[in-house]
Amino acid sequence: MKTTTPIGMLVRENFDLTKRGYIPIPEKEVLSVWFRRPKEIEISHVNDKIAAFIKAQSTALLRGLYFGTHDSSRWVNPLPNMHRSRDKFQQIQLARKLDMRIPLNTRRVDMLQKLKYFILLCCLSAVFFVTFFSVNAQDRLTDKSQVFINGIGPVRVGMTVEQASKASGTRLISNNYTNDGSNSNCFYIQPESNPKNITFMVTNGRISRVDILGNKKITTVKGARIGDTKARVISLYKGNIQETNSESSSSIRLLRFTPTDRNDKNYRLIFEIYENRVNSFRSGKLPEVEYSEGCA
Repeated sequence: MKTTTPIGMLVRENFDLTKRGYIPIPEKEVLSVWFRRPKEIEISHVNDKIAAFIKAQSTALLRGLYFGTHDSSRWVNPLPNMHRSRDKFQQIQLARKLDMRIPLNTRRVDMLQKLKYFILLCCLSAVFFVTFFSVNAQDRLTDKSQVFINGIGPVRVGMTVEQASKASGTRLISNNYTNDGSNSNCFYIQPESNPKNITFMVTNGRISRVDILGNKKITTVKGARIGDTKARVISLYKGNIQETNSESSSSIRLLRFTPTDRNDKNYRLIFEIYENRVNSFRSGKLPEVEYSEGCA
């Protein structure tokens, strides 16, 4: 379509195809459409912005015509197929389905081989980075580490202090607030920097329990954390929670999770509830995990 009509004539009510000799056909009477690939619309006497607008509207009109008639009429060379036919990979795929020989020169074969290896390298790199960072995040003790029945993150009950420090990726130092030096067989250590408000009880030279005292970011595997209501904790551990009084304070209630797995029978997860919310929680082995006063 080539037009020298002023743009005002195109966008106002004067744009009437019937006045130009076109005969309208109801869409119900359209039985088939033979769409031959048209040349690009040529537009003159307008600036580039208006020309782009007209081309876009023409494309939209053609697309609307297709979607308005493709259910009731047969299209030869439908628009979606024409778009797919311009794609080289679609052409090669169709040729293979039809068992056709694909004439490729050496240069194109080399290019496709390089492209295949490039795509493979990208996929492997993506898998590597996702795996590396996931493993790296699990191997370090952070605020995202989860509390298990027998430890937290990479630190497990039974490790020596040296093993725990190496596993956590941070130096573990003595906790001066809980260690009075009176019991050399039981003392607390904590990360030198982060995460904050987390301590490890050490008995007979090995980690025996972990205490989460004020860190609201750290959660259990089930998702419980400091600040949660008692009802939420009970709902997370349905059927395996026992509620008792605390020996250290009458205002504190204990929610004790006892695992059903025989291999974990000597471990517990205990939540301290104050004013109906989790005030702290701990996990570890018996009997240390039950000590209400810690090493005292």
